[in-house]
Amino acid sequence: MSTVVSLPTDVLVVDDEPVVLQVVGALLKSRGLTTVTETTGEAALERIASAGFGCVLVDKNLPGIDGLVVVRAVRKTQPH
Repeated sequence: MSTVVSLPTDVLVVDDEPVVLQVVGALLKSRGLTTVTETTGEAALERIASAGFGCVLVDKNLPGIDGLVVVRAVRKTQPH
C-alpha cells in the first residue's frame, strides 16, 4: 500500500530587487502558482520557519544573509 504525501505548492521568491520580484511573481501567478516574496535572507528564513514551500527561488547575492545560506536552511527543514 502506498502513502500519498501532499507537498506544499507555494513558491517563495527571494530577491533584493523589486522589479525581479514583480516580474517573477507575475509569471508564476500567470501559471496558476501562489507566490510569496521576500527581499532579504533574514526575512526568507523567518518565512521558511513558519510555512512550507514547494519551490524556493533565491538570488545568491543578497545583502546580509546570502542566498546560499537560505538554500541550505530550506534543504534542512524542507528536504522535498
